[in-house]
Amino acid sequence: MAFHLPLPGLYNAINALAAAATGITLNVPPRPIRASLETFRAAFGRIEPVQAGPNGPWMLIALIKNPVGASETVRMFTDSAQNNGQPLSLLIAINDRYADGTDVSWLWDAEFEPLAAHIDTAIVSGTRAHDMAVRLKYTGLSPEQITIVPDLAPAIDAALANLPAGRQLSVLPTYTAMLDLRAELARRRWVRPFWEE
Repeated sequence: MAFHLPLPGLYNAINALAAAATGITLNVPPRPIRASLETFRAAFGRIEPVQAGPNGPWMLIALIKNPVGASETVRMFTDSAQNNGQPLSLLIAINDRYADGTDVSWLWDAEFEPLAAHIDTAIVSGTRAHDMAVRLKYTGLSPEQITIVPDLAPAIDAALANLPAGRQLSVLPTYTAMLDLRAELARRRWVRPFWEE
C-alpha cells in the first residue's frame, strides 16, 4: 500500500505505519486505511499550518513538551531545511507552568544541536525564554542569532517582521505557550478558537 501522509516528520511516518499495521491486523481493507491516513489532520498546535492574515506568511506550529518529542520535531524542521535549501526562522516559546511541568531541565536532554547549522534567526519567548536562549547558545548559535522577547504577542510580531519573503516561520511552543499562542492568533482572527474546529 502506497499513500501520501499530509504530515511531515519521521515520527509521523512511524505512527502512520503503526496505524496501518493495526488496521490490517484487524482486517480493515486497505482502501479505508489509505483514505483515513491521507486525509488525517493533526490536532491544533500539533503540526498545524497557520497563515498570518489573508496575505501573510505561513507558520508551522509544532508542540514540544519532552526531550524525545522536541528532538524529533527538531529533526523534522532541520530535514525540511536541508531538503529545500533554506535556513530556518524559529520562534520557540517555553513556559514552566503547572501543565507544562515546572522543571525545564529537559531542555538539556533534547537534541537541539542540529538546529545550529540551519538557523538564521531564533526568537525565544515564554516564562523561560532566557533558559531557552542559553540552551540555544550551547547548540552553537551566536548571541546575534538569538532574540529574547518574553511576552508572546510581541514575540510573534518580531518573528514575522524578521521573516524573509517566502519563508515559513517554524514555531515550537510548550503546552501552555501553545494555548497562549493559539489564543493570540484567534484574537488576530488568523485561526478559529480550537473548540470551534
